Amino acid sequence: TVDFIFAGGADILSEFYYTSLTRFKALSPQNRGREACRPFDRERNGMVVGEGCGILCLESLRSALDRGRMPYCEIMGSGMGSSPTKPNQWPRKTEGIKKAFNRALQNADTRVDDIQAIFAAGNGDTILDAVEAEAYAELFDASQKKPFITSIKGATGESFSTGGIRACALALSMEKNILPPSAGLINPLRPLSFVTGEKKDLTVHRATLAGISFGGTYTYLIFGK
Repeated sequence: TVDFIFAGGADILSEFYYTSLTRFKALSPQNRGREACRPFDRERNGMVVGEGCGILCLESLRSALDRGRMPYCEIMGSGMGSSPTKPNQWPRKTEGIKKAFNRALQNADTRVDDIQAIFAAGNGDTILDAVEAEAYAELFDASQKKPFITSIKGATGESFSTGGIRACALALSMEKNILPPSAGLINPLRPLSFVTGEKKDLTVHRATLAGISFGGTYTYLIFGK
């Protein structure tokens, strides 16, 4: 066992990354319109390249308390899944997302109705955003409480480091009781509880971080207050 694990990601706007996304025809504007990252918007037309760094200190509760530190939040569980697709494409079916999400819930011993917020993977891509939104609509179809959904990639852009950046943002959101809006989202593609326009003041006790990558691999984490 260990007391500390540093986990996260860092990325710079490199020629390799930009060229890869250009060849995948993944960048905004894919078809028409102006360049912009608009997660889950009806007028979305691709990703905008970003860069940044997000590093988490993962520590046992006993170790943190012994150091006189209060945790931002707790990582309660995780789940993984996949949907077969080509390495440079997003999946078009929801089964893999739902499998990873439900495995995370089970691992965290948490009910679907307990999830109050989702930090989504949506990045403005025409396929990814549609599939992810459809998966959440199906997952919470019978739920009495619908979670608020936000994607900070409208502000940060897309990079290989967004998992660490978004995990840090989620932890800070739970500490500050604030959900950031999805920048660029004006006309949601589905009638879900997207955070748009302004931040939302909300005490979040359970939240989910979505990780979706090219090729159809998924990782979901459950964060607790």
